[in-house]
Amino acid sequence: MSFEFLRKQVIDDLKEFLPEGCFKLEEGLRLNGKELSWNEKWECMAAMYGNKLCYESDCNIINLTIRQYAAAKVLYALGNLTDSEKTAAEAEAAIKEYLYLSGQEKEPFALLLKNIQPEPSAQDIGAKPWLELDPKDPEPEQDWYTPARYFARQLVRDDSTLLTKRKLLAQKVAQSLSNVKIYKRGGKLPPSYTTILKALSNVSLG
Repeated sequence: MSFEFLRKQVIDDLKEFLPEGCFKLEEGLRLNGKELSWNEKWECMAAMYGNKLCYESDCNIINLTIRQYAAAKVLYALGNLTDSEKTAAEAEAAIKEYLYLSGQEKEPFALLLKNIQPEPSAQDIGAKPWLELDPKDPEPEQDWYTPARYFARQLVRDDSTLLTKRKLLAQKVAQSLSNVKIYKRGGKLPPSYTTILKALSNVSLG
């Protein structure tokens, strides 16, 4: 199971207790004068909501299913992963508890895992650098977002004027995706330039 899938599964399990859209993280967030990355913002939100669900509200704990309570502990742990070795160990324990639920509590995993694509191997990334996720980027909504962002950065590096010519940049990215046989769902055509512009939203290109 990928780390990204774990995040999505936890949020899905807790959706009735979380404010709608609280993990879209489109707005900037600063801490001690520093602009936080997407991952740092995600961790802040995870720690805050995980703490509320696990420790601040007795009524929430009563209403949570066994699976949801395990998910809440994972959410809190993921939000505190960078704090210390202790929290890393706690996160590992929480994740194991979450993944090894018994009976009906574990059934959704089996259904959802069927739709998960295997993560690219280190060998794949070495041969195809466009598969490597930039940790500063927002969460990719589609598999092709990561290569689209990679090619956009390469194109801007070669021609910085493309930063102000977003439509042309997106069209060139579409061609780059087609060159390496990366297509949208259906597997015949690359994404349209308007869809590519969405993939490049809130992304630093250089």
